Amino acid sequence: MHAVRVLQDMGYSTVSYYKGGLEDWQNHGGRLVALPGHRKAPQRRGVVERAAGWLEDQSTARVLGAWLTMVLTCTTLGWLSALAPEHTLTVGGLPIALNASGLWAAMYWSVITATSVGYGDVTPNGALRAVAMAEAVGGLLLFGVIISKLVGRRQEALVGEIHRITYEDRLDRVQTNLHLVLSELQGAEALGATRLGPRLESTVRVFASELRTIHDLLYHPDETPDENVLQHVLVALASCIHELREVLPSLPEASRPDGLRVCLVTIAQLANEVCGECVPREYTPSLKRWMDRIQEDAHALEGPLH
Repeated sequence: MHAVRVLQDMGYSTVSYYKGGLEDWQNHGGRLVALPGHRKAPQRRGVVERAAGWLEDQSTARVLGAWLTMVLTCTTLGWLSALAPEHTLTVGGLPIALNASGLWAAMYWSVITATSVGYGDVTPNGALRAVAMAEAVGGLLLFGVIISKLVGRRQEALVGEIHRITYEDRLDRVQTNLHLVLSELQGAEALGATRLGPRLESTVRVFASELRTIHDLLYHPDETPDENVLQHVLVALASCIHELREVLPSLPEASRPDGLRVCLVTIAQLANEVCGECVPREYTPSLKRWMDRIQEDAHALEGPLH
């Protein structure tokens, strides 16, 4: 339902809520219609971009394997070049021989070239110079990708740890704020209509903000929350909505500030989407019961607002 509103805000008019999602809709023959001006022309990618994208998608082990394969291939070409003296490797001005010593010299030359060290004690001649240039370029590229992936893996680990800590703090903040909202709502029942309006408005603003966080947690989770923590959040949310229903009749419609009315509509809409069958994830039956209870209270809250 939230996605439907987003699409409508973008200018799409022929959209509606479908439980199975876009993939299930298309699998059953459903049609997607875009408004004029919203289509993007496909962009062609060059050879370099495709190669860079391919390398980026490969694992570190596969890129390292490609680097070793290149080194061994150039080693073989350098060693077999002894069959053509004008295109061979030379050590101290003398061409290598087609034996174990020549193979070692070819391997040494290939590794030195691939790492761009280039001592110059083994030099290529003739067509073998083109092989050396290609290996130097390929070696720099592949070795750079390997270093980038090793550094990126460490960065991903650090970012993941930071995200985990932030995520846990976020859940703790949601629970704390919901308990504060519940306390404020319970204490507001004893206030008169004059003092109840401003206090209820500030409390409901905090409640609406935390409800948006819970909505994103259910529909767009960055990671799977602990079941017990999620149950505590849903229980607190259900208690807040129930208490809000009890307090709201104490404030006449004419005495309600505009900000309070807007927040109440937002709370009713978001809470209405928290149901066991709406949330695109699998939860235990106990959590689904709490979601359905929240939706029932949202329906009851939404009725007097219209």
